[in-house]
Amino acid sequence: MVTKKVRYVIFKIESGNNTLLKMSEESLLNIFRDQMYEMYGSFGMMHFQNVYITLFLLYNQIIVLKVPRVVKNEICYAMQHCKNIAGRNVKFNPVMAKSSIKRVKKYLKENFEKEEKMKRRE
Repeated sequence: MVTKKVRYVIFKIESGNNTLLKMSEESLLNIFRDQMYEMYGSFGMMHFQNVYITLFLLYNQIIVLKVPRVVKNEICYAMQHCKNIAGRNVKFNPVMAKSSIKRVKKYLKENFEKEEKMKRRE
């Protein structure tokens, strides 16, 4: 049996007034599904069934999505065009795409731990 190849895409959430986006993972997935349906119709919904939130770091405002490799670019494009969530202006900036969760965790540990330490010093 052939395993489907996936990518883990890291998104940084940036809000207009620097407030934390406090939502459940399920409500975020529903918003992303609506965005995919708006942009790609039933084709987008068919491929979005295999998308999962693997990490949601609330205080760093980072989301890691597990997406099929063949539709990674379409999902990134749809996420970048998702501008309004719960009445807030929000931007999802893709930071990195990795092939394994181990590499994602290593990347997050190296880059965003340093960012947290810098914020604490200020």
